[in-house]
Amino acid sequence: MSKPTATTKTIAVLDQEPTLPAVWLGLDVAAATFDAALDVAWATGRRSAPLHELPTRRFENSREGARACLAWAREQLRAAGLGERALRAAMESTGNYSLGLLLWLVDEDAALAPALLNPKQSADYLKSRSPRRKDDPSDARGLARLASEREPAPADVPRGPRFELREILRLRTALVAERDAHRDRARKLHEGSGKQVRAILEKLAKAIQSRIQECEKAARKLLKNEPALAADAARLAEIFGVGELTAMTVVAELGDLRRFASAAQLACYCGTTPRTNESGTRAALPRLSNAGNRHVRRSLYMCAAVIYRHNKCALGAWYHRKVAQGMPCLLYTSPSPRDRTR
Repeated sequence: MSKPTATTKTIAVLDQEPTLPAVWLGLDVAAATFDAALDVAWATGRRSAPLHELPTRRFENSREGARACLAWAREQLRAAGLGERALRAAMESTGNYSLGLLLWLVDEDAALAPALLNPKQSADYLKSRSPRRKDDPSDARGLARLASEREPAPADVPRGPRFELREILRLRTALVAERDAHRDRARKLHEGSGKQVRAILEKLAKAIQSRIQECEKAARKLLKNEPALAADAARLAEIFGVGELTAMTVVAELGDLRRFASAAQLACYCGTTPRTNESGTRAALPRLSNAGNRHVRRSLYMCAAVIYRHNKCALGAWYHRKVAQGMPCLLYTSPSPRDRTR
């Protein structure tokens, strides 16, 4: 048999059926309802079509509403002659509202591969497309067009034990902030006045502290029953400066770290990369981007502070060596309340 030439290889490639891009469904989620918009114009090649031409409909924010939305979207695809196209969804990351809808959509169709968009980035995009109009259908259309242009990756949504661990640790973080707020208020009261208020605040802080301990106990018990999560957390805890709670937080929030292609990609996801602020001859000191998973960033910040003070460990020695070579010092010993952990 003769070897294939360059011409035959080219013909073989051209004969292969190209993969058709997915049609994006933009979802603007509220507490009780959500608006859906389907970007059929982009899928049919009319990429300059105005957003107001995209079909939209409002649904109840429930499992039944998610099922009805998918049925409506597939009907729109068939009507536009796009019945063979894959359907994907995109929505802003808005906490429990978007998370609940995302889980319902995945339960109905796992191939939907929903994407969670950064709220700030999507808000800037929507303002650039519709600066004089702000309503839910317009936002849904804008999200659909943004997803068509950018083709975001599917969201990493924890399910099962990992989701439970994440929620326990997030509850603990909220309780720590509430406990510290009561303690700070009690300390600010004058010694000669507010004795009763001080006693009440101290009792509240003590009660919240017991709830914090319950969360930590529940997290350890859950991790003990999940060998895979426990193994990853134990491996992370071997790093100097990384404690038990930090390791559990990283595992619960990020899942399998092997899914990141590089350390730089992981740092961008966590928001621990520097943000450059330069214009003309002015060049401000780089600061943390603060774009990413704030729960992981809070924990890693304190780990970095520990490593910063101990240059005998490998990471600490590397950091001080880089600073000596001229790298700007981005670590501040007094973290802001946003990035402070306890």
